[in-house]
Amino acid sequence: MAAVGTGRQRVTYADLERMPDDGRRYELYDGEVSVVPSPLLRHQRVAERVFELLREYGSRHGGEAIVAPIDIVLSDLDVVQPDVVFFGASRTHVLHPFTEP
Repeated sequence: MAAVGTGRQRVTYADLERMPDDGRRYELYDGEVSVVPSPLLRHQRVAERVFELLREYGSRHGGEAIVAPIDIVLSDLDVVQPDVVFFGASRTHVLHPFTEP
């Protein structure tokens, strides 16, 4: 017996990169595109405070805090844009190939 497919074509990170920039935030979950809505004001205030705390921590202990939008590629079919992401001192090397001169 043949396996039955879902009929939907999954989107990859390469496909996502080719999409025109329309100002929206897109994420991929198992190859399915999701539009991330704008956060509420309270959410933004909390994210800002989390960023400030992580930036201070990074200044003292090494590491770098970054605010959205930034793609975090978990796999070719899973890409997220967290509001705040922190790279510890041992992981900041993954940022350097992507930094601008």
